[in-house]
Amino acid sequence: MSLFSFSSFFPLPLWKILLDSLFGVLMWLMVARFAVLIFISEQSAVPVLRHIIFGGGSILRAIKLIIPGWLNIRAHDLYLAFLFFLIRYYVLPTLADYPLNTPGDMPMETEIASLFHKFIALF
Repeated sequence: MSLFSFSSFFPLPLWKILLDSLFGVLMWLMVARFAVLIFISEQSAVPVLRHIIFGGGSILRAIKLIIPGWLNIRAHDLYLAFLFFLIRYYVLPTLADYPLNTPGDMPMETEIASLFHKFIALF
């Protein structure tokens, strides 16, 4: 039995779920940052929004070399979100060798949906 085998809890090995979850959190963070910046300025006083804006901004600064220069500055968030989505949908299933037929089959979203259904079933 492998050290990273949690087959009774998850259908995939833990390292595959963690790798997909890392890119999933980055993707959803960039989508949230884009949505927040549509309605609120970057100097927001709300702590949760400041963390979303600052976290996404630090990711943008770290990866700014791969963002095209001709792209509008407000579209950088969506560009990175789409890039992370493409990595999750095409690259990770190929490298980690797990089946993925639709975007709804992504491991992080599948786990969140199953936890949500279990929570709803309690009521």
